[in-house]
Amino acid sequence: MHHEKFPLYQAAHSAGDLQEAAKGWQRDGRAKDAMNLWGQPLEWEDVAWAREWHDRITDWLERDGVRRAFVFKLARIASMHERVSTKLSRRSDLTEEQVRRRVRHERWLWTLVYYLAKESEELQPELQRLRDELVDRDRIRCLGTLARWVELSTR
Repeated sequence: MHHEKFPLYQAAHSAGDLQEAAKGWQRDGRAKDAMNLWGQPLEWEDVAWAREWHDRITDWLERDGVRRAFVFKLARIASMHERVSTKLSRRSDLTEEQVRRRVRHERWLWTLVYYLAKESEELQPELQRLRDELVDRDRIRCLGTLARWVELSTR
């Protein structure tokens, strides 16, 4: 997303780069089964997941009194995860599985648990489900995109 004065040809070039990144996506033997949101290729199942949680978090912000700081905390956790994941994957002495195991036990996890536990008691069952999906189903890789989407749609 660019401002109104951004040159159209540069926006088109940027969109083409994002499309190529989505086409180059591969995971678990599958390829080209993704779209690109804000610079991150997401497979279609992840987009559906993000949509569900986007709607739910937006509803919390509008109706349940959850503060916007919650969204920025989620973005911070996503950034922590991305940083440690990138740092560990650069190490040549670790296999992909070792990286995945180490990333899972880094600071982002206990920060996530702490921030979610501080939210209102009524939301705790849903927040527990969010935590389980982020950690156990590896949706943490989508959290930055989800936080950005909620942030932009609730301005």
